[in-house]
Amino acid sequence: SCIGLVAACLSAVAIFSRQYGTLCVALLVWGVSWAVVNPAVDALFADSLSLGERSRYFTRKAQLRQLGGAVGPAASLVIFVVFGDQWTVRTCQVAVLIGCALTLIPTAMLWLLRDLRATSEPVNARSAHAVLAQPLLVNTCQAETGRAD
Repeated sequence: SCIGLVAACLSAVAIFSRQYGTLCVALLVWGVSWAVVNPAVDALFADSLSLGERSRYFTRKAQLRQLGGAVGPAASLVIFVVFGDQWTVRTCQVAVLIGCALTLIPTAMLWLLRDLRATSEPVNARSAHAVLAQPLLVNTCQAETGRAD
């Protein structure tokens, strides 16, 4: 989440300074932020749900992400209606800065995530080996009869 804060600050600097190179660096840092945060958040999200609930909540998560993708352009439309239908540098600066400010909310929420199901006990090497030694796929004939064909 610290990378996201750096990206938001770089974006603001790029907007105020009107430097294209700084904007490109800010977009690169946003990409790194998403690449670092998304897998970890998805893993915590999956671990906090039971197996039977995962598909329902991952579907809802995808729907909310789509909704967020639609709200951004709608918010830009409102900004352009309020500030006028002129594509001036100032109007675009306001739109981008509002977007950067709004990203601070979910970025700050990342600091509240905790893996409550994580254990503080070290993993026993013998039990980990026993789990890894079990076959991933079982022949259905073998499972029913108890012998391999």
